[in-house]
Amino acid sequence: TNLVLLNIESTDLLLSNTDIYYLVRLFFEKKHIPFRKMAVLADESHGIDKVNFLALCAQNRGMDVFASPNREAAEDWLLNES
Repeated sequence: TNLVLLNIESTDLLLSNTDIYYLVRLFFEKKHIPFRKMAVLADESHGIDKVNFLALCAQNRGMDVFASPNREAAEDWLLNES
């Protein structure tokens, strides 16, 4: 099972929404999704909006991605089998 917890809390996400969209599209089109589920942690003061957009794009492509500023919520979601 490929479960990924990506922590970018202390990172400035310098990607535009267009960059994020094409990154997700590239994974989907190449049929190279290196995870079954991915939870992404981002700081609520910066970055969470872009991570929410990434999750939305990924979900629209059928990927199982969750964005959260809360580590416990992200871990709970990631380990939940439903």
